[in-house]
Amino acid sequence: MDSFITEQQPNHDGYFRLSAGRTMLQKPILVISHQCGMTHNERQQDIYRQFIIYIPYFYYNSGRIGLKIFHIGRLGLDINYPNERNEPLADITT
Repeated sequence: MDSFITEQQPNHDGYFRLSAGRTMLQKPILVISHQCGMTHNERQQDIYRQFIIYIPYFYYNSGRIGLKIFHIGRLGLDINYPNERNEPLADITT
């Protein structure tokens, strides 16, 4: 997935932290991919539920440290998000 800057899995408490370094991003986004609620057959086929969270620009800058922390809060992965896709893991940013 060439368009990704970094990839991270949450810790046992569900927390994660991302940093893109000095790479310029045109449209900072967070792609969530998970298999919650998937059937055994879908998991065997590597089907993932994927959706995008758009990060507002005032949380992003080209320096070493972000302007402020973007808290996404708690996400309920049992609901369907707008434009969510169920398919093999893929770059859904295009």
